[in-house]
Parts: sequence; C-alpha cells; structure tokens
Amino acid sequence: MFLLDYVSPDKALGEIEEIYNLFPEEMGPPKPLQLMSSSPGFLHCQLDIMKYFSNHPKLSFILLTAIRYLAANEFDHKSCIDFNQLILLASGATEQEVETVKSDPDKAPLDEHERAMLKFVMKVIRTPEAVKKDDVKTLHNLGWKDSEILDAAAHGTFMCGHATLMKAFSDK
Repeated sequence: MFLLDYVSPDKALGEIEEIYNLFPEEMGPPKPLQLMSSSPGFLHCQLDIMKYFSNHPKLSFILLTAIRYLAANEFDHKSCIDFNQLILLASGATEQEVETVKSDPDKAPLDEHERAMLKFVMKVIRTPEAVKKDDVKTLHNLGWKDSEILDAAAHGTFMCGHATLMKAFSDK
C-alpha cells in the first residue's frame, strides 16, 4: 500500500495496536495514520495532536470533522474525504447535507458561530493572503478566542501535509 515499511492493522502489536484500536473496527485506523507507523516517533506526535483535539474545550467533534472533510476535499485527499464523510454520516448528517457542505459551508449542520469558524478555516486554506483583521474580529464577536481560531486553522491546514505524504508514499 505504501512505498515505506509500515504496520498494517492486521500486523499491529503493542503501542501501534493500541493506537489503531482507538478507531471503530468498521472504520479501522485512517490510512495516513498507518503510513505514519513507518516512524513510531512521528506516529506518537500525531497521537498527541489527536488527543489534544479530541479533548478540545471549544472546538466540537462535528466542527473538527467538517473542517477535516472540507480540507480533505480541497487537497484531493481521498482517504480522508471518505473517512470524515463516514464520521459525518454516523454523527447524523444526511448524505445530501454532506454533499452540499462541500460547495456551501453555510449549509453545514453546525450552529452560526461554528459555521463562521468553518468558513474562516476554508478561507485560511484557500486564500491565506486574503485573511484580514476584520475576519478575526468577526470570530471574536462570535465568542471565539485567538487560541481557538489558531487551533481550528491549524487543524485544517494539517490536511495539506497528510495529503502530500499520502500522494508521495502511496504505492502507485
């Protein structure tokens, strides 16, 4: 599956097996995470990031999933598109809502302040040079703190790295 040696779910033991088992059996560990098993140190860094976001006090699970889904679409990261789409559907979104949110984040099944954050993150990804002080002020007015704004933006931009690594190291 990859050009580098990695640990497949059926061969995982010890710490890597524990990490893989964090994901529901029907979904399995995401493919980028499997690639990262080529470097156990890097895999642990990724696990720390996942733990940070899974326990985030303000960025909801569904908002983070929507960010990953839209960012994966932006970077043509097929495995993450599919994985996050499954999560959105399992969270109660309809197939139509999931499809619509790609072209219109205003239709995301989120509340107003989360939709504003989602749209902001997509602006960061698509046109980072277009981000202005007023964009940040709008988020502040909706109750977002600077740390939350940076966390959400970073969460979306991480997808670029994952997509690039997957494209480079997938066995073609």
